[in-house]
Amino acid sequence: MCQATALKQRKRSWALALPVGQPRTHKPDNALLRFLLRHRLPARYAADSHVAPGHPLYERIREEVLEPKRRQRKRDEAAIFASIDAKLAKIRTRRTAAREERAGSV
Repeated sequence: MCQATALKQRKRSWALALPVGQPRTHKPDNALLRFLLRHRLPARYAADSHVAPGHPLYERIREEVLEPKRRQRKRDEAAIFASIDAKLAKIRTRRTAAREERAGSV
């Protein structure tokens, strides 16, 4: 092995606090890191820090939840108007039939 390569490996292993030639087996503690970030910078790293009405995430979720209800309400509204129109049409036909009957009997 070249002396320059050995020196680079030694520097790298010193930075990792491992002896030369030892593989790195330590995994970072992600849960601890998330905990520290949430408490140090809650506005940026906490998942539920400031999600309130007016927050873009809150408004997006609100739209996702309310959109099916709005569509259903529009369908129901259209059905109600259709039934009212049908009743009015029946009333008009009965009224015209009654007028014709009265006009024919006089």
